[in-house]
Amino acid sequence: MDSWEFLREPASHLAIFLSTAVMQTGLPESRMPKGFSLEDFNFSKVYKCIHQVGQKAMCDVTRRMYLHSCVNSTGETVSVREYSKKVSCLSSTRQKTAFSKTVQPLPDKNIMEQEFDISFAYKLMTTVCCNIYNELDSNCQQNIANLKSLRNKISHKYLSNHLDITAEIDNLKKVLKEIYIGVGDTLQEDFTGNIEIMEKTLSDIYDAQIRQDDMITYEEDVKAFKMDRTLKLIAYGCKELKTLYGKLTVLNPCTWLSHDSSKTSLRKFQVDKIFTPLKIEDSDRKISISELLQASTRIDGEEKIPCALILYGLAGSGKTSLCRYILNNWCGIAEKIINTIENFDLVFLVEVRTVKSKTLTEYLTQQRLPKTHNEQFKDSFEIIPLLQELDILFVIDGFDEAGDEAKNIVEEIFAKFSNKRIILTTCPEYHTDAVLLSNRYDVDCLSIEVCGFDYVGLKEFTIKVFTAVEENEMNREIQIGEFLKYIRGRGKVLGSHLKLPLTLALLIYLWRDNPDILNRVTTATNLYCELFKLCQEKLEERLHAGLLTGAVQNVVLFLGKQAWFMLQLNNTRICISEDIKKKIIEKCEYEKIDDVEFMSAFLMCEIDENNEATESTYAFLHKTQMEYLAAGFLANTVIGGETLDSICNNTTEWWKYREVIVFLTGHLAINHILERNIGPLFTLIKKSETGIGNYNFWWKILTEALHHRKVADIIARELPLRRWELNDTHVVTGLQLLSNTPVDLQELKIEMPSNVEPYDIPELLDTMTNLRDKLRNRYDKNNPILVELHFWRHNEYNTKLSDDFIRTLRPWGHLTTFTGSLGNQKKGKEVLSYCFKLKIICVRIMTLEALRSLGNSLSRIYKSVNLLRVTLALPVYNCAPEKLSNLQISGDLEVTVPDIKDEDKEWLKGCVRQICGGKGCRHITLPNSQLTFSGIMWLLSALRDKGCEKLTIATVTDLSYPEMMMLKRKEKETCIEINWIH
Repeated sequence: MDSWEFLREPASHLAIFLSTAVMQTGLPESRMPKGFSLEDFNFSKVYKCIHQVGQKAMCDVTRRMYLHSCVNSTGETVSVREYSKKVSCLSSTRQKTAFSKTVQPLPDKNIMEQEFDISFAYKLMTTVCCNIYNELDSNCQQNIANLKSLRNKISHKYLSNHLDITAEIDNLKKVLKEIYIGVGDTLQEDFTGNIEIMEKTLSDIYDAQIRQDDMITYEEDVKAFKMDRTLKLIAYGCKELKTLYGKLTVLNPCTWLSHDSSKTSLRKFQVDKIFTPLKIEDSDRKISISELLQASTRIDGEEKIPCALILYGLAGSGKTSLCRYILNNWCGIAEKIINTIENFDLVFLVEVRTVKSKTLTEYLTQQRLPKTHNEQFKDSFEIIPLLQELDILFVIDGFDEAGDEAKNIVEEIFAKFSNKRIILTTCPEYHTDAVLLSNRYDVDCLSIEVCGFDYVGLKEFTIKVFTAVEENEMNREIQIGEFLKYIRGRGKVLGSHLKLPLTLALLIYLWRDNPDILNRVTTATNLYCELFKLCQEKLEERLHAGLLTGAVQNVVLFLGKQAWFMLQLNNTRICISEDIKKKIIEKCEYEKIDDVEFMSAFLMCEIDENNEATESTYAFLHKTQMEYLAAGFLANTVIGGETLDSICNNTTEWWKYREVIVFLTGHLAINHILERNIGPLFTLIKKSETGIGNYNFWWKILTEALHHRKVADIIARELPLRRWELNDTHVVTGLQLLSNTPVDLQELKIEMPSNVEPYDIPELLDTMTNLRDKLRNRYDKNNPILVELHFWRHNEYNTKLSDDFIRTLRPWGHLTTFTGSLGNQKKGKEVLSYCFKLKIICVRIMTLEALRSLGNSLSRIYKSVNLLRVTLALPVYNCAPEKLSNLQISGDLEVTVPDIKDEDKEWLKGCVRQICGGKGCRHITLPNSQLTFSGIMWLLSALRDKGCEKLTIATVTDLSYPEMMMLKRKEKETCIEINWIH
């Protein structure tokens, strides 16, 4: 093995350190070198351990990997760049990506003679020597990654008091030893000597103390240490960013409350005190906030963590709050909940609406790190190359708000940091654009929907808001209980609006001001009307002196006009431009209203902490507020004499403004002018190209119309005539329309995918239960709706039972197809025993009692059943085959039995014989099977002449070619088709 010859070089920094740092007693802090403290000395020990001893270890193992015959670098004569071209066939572009400007000209040097740092060593390992690196065990690879991160992570502790030298150096010893051992095992080389020298050197550095002589040499060493560009960028940049992020709060949507000393007074919300985890999910799973940065997806056939996360959701669903919570976690302000957030050297928030720079370099040096740049770096162009060497995270908030300059900066981030982590938030309308941006720069991405609150989050957020606004604990507990009771009762009518954190906060303020008002709220328009009426009243109380009658209302209508203009100009932008802000100020001056007071009452205000002018940026709470105000403006023009037809004809692309139409319906109803405008309203709806299957939209229209009979009649004609198909996204609204419109429905299909628990869908079971009374005199056993129920989660997993949902169908619905699970029911009260039109059953059975209940039901309805597919999720150890019930049907029987092992094959044979009787079982499926080849062959022989036509086996067992041939012969011998899924 190579010896550590650099220790004997007189010019070596480590040699200087060791020769000047040993003495019998430590130097008093008062006699330290100028500009140098005891903390500096302690930190420099750890710094030198990582940057020099750690670097030497990485150089050792990397050179050995480079010289290995598998790499074929032909000894010391081939440079990295030449090797990359001729052997690895890396293109110039890939070389440029792998080796940035900060490591030039190392790729052209002979690395057997040239010193190089840990980052360059890591790149050599993972690119040039990747065939060997991939053979290293996971522990070794993890320790190499840990060493690479330690190089930068230690910089965070330079300005910190939380440095445990003993723990840091002991950890480094362990990491370096594991790297030597792991690489040695793979290359079959002995690094014992290197390990011994490494451990002794680290111990010597740990034991070193400051000498009283040779101060000049030491001060020069310290000066060089403090001039490290990477260290400066991390240490000073981290401090500046954390100072900035510490000022960010979850915005209080009612700043006017802070001026009021009454019961509704509210202090500023802090992120760590008020943030509540949101419901976030990708296409098929819920993701916890803690696992956000660890969420994986399939990339090129492998499960990987993508570089980019695209968080999309409605305005007001909590995306900005989530971004700020991420920042607070990184800063250590909030309790560390997000896993791995501490691994990032720097985190950059890019608030798209506040971007004023033309380039990414300008943005980073002027809007995010102005102090670090001005005091520590002369050349702004070195910032990006340095950042490319670090572990960084970009949090881009509000992609849908991007103007031309902001778009350029976002593009630069994806282009120059394609291998770093990026979180980007946007509204659903711009989700596809965000994915295309990611694809354009070959950045792997995962899309995650931010859904606002589920009930658990709603309850937690409610408690936190009440904690912020009510100091008396006893009063607070009473108020929380009463408010949540309202939400579970009459508040259900507000539906999805309660998922929006800002709207929920406003609702709490309104409830505390006057609980009786909310009892009168029955529509979303009614809700926002009361919310902003409260804002208006509070504003008028403060501005009562010299205020003209109706002045505030006039400006509110003007604000609605601007909202309508903005929606038509850019359907997703909620941030108010300077031009519109100027117009609002002029309107306030005309009505003699203080513009700051008005905008603070109805809009969100944010101040850019890095902007010396401290000008306020105003934005609507969310797009829903804009749509409500715009609809109010349009309704007012109708009241003023303009026809709804002319409004309809003056605007195109009404499909973009469906929610405006919903609120317009509400405004027309509240102002008692809906009756004469029903015809023009539905002309407008027709222009919005709303599909007949958009049950959510039609239910909103009917609700906002206060269930007007004529509106209900027209909607009934617009809905599908004969058959409805409802899924988890609109099943409740579809059933509400069935209850409240005179539709003549014949068939109804309700299907829930396997990632949705039917019991978790708000109001579903209650709505289905209420259909018995709602549909009385319309549908009964003599005139039923033919119903298909598919609860795939109940059928595929051992979760809840479907019994309760089936019971709700009597007497209005006759079940024809069922997918789900069944439990134990009283004899004579079985949920399927009266389903005489049931033709297809796919059911999961988890107990003997449930199987007995199914058998009892089939004894009554077996003539109608064409197919029974039963999954036996029974415990083998206490379910003797002879105890199982026989299942009698006139059609085909298929049996699925999961998790079968060789020792269960006799049990399986008995179960099939007992359940199927003499009729036999057409198809047997064995998912997640652990049967061996011999077990499968035995089972085929046992099932011969038992009526089995097909056997499907999903297994991890890999058969050899001879075994496959034997299985084919067995297939012909037994006449059982084998479907082998590996």
